[in-house]
Amino acid sequence: IKSIGFSSHPPEPGKDLTTTATGVARETIEDGAYANVAVKLGLVKLLRTAKRDSPWYVHPEPHDQLFR
Repeated sequence: IKSIGFSSHPPEPGKDLTTTATGVARETIEDGAYANVAVKLGLVKLLRTAKRDSPWYVHPEPHDQLFR
């Protein structure tokens, strides 16, 4: 992972938070792939998700399709 960005810093309780990450994949990311995500505050795990119907569902950007 090269960078991680947040829509608001610091995050605000009860407000939406969009996270954007950039990096280099070791394998091809197919359309419909999903991310295993864990959100921690220190040692306390706040959220963990890895469901296909979750908001973490991955759809490659159109320009990413050129490099397959």
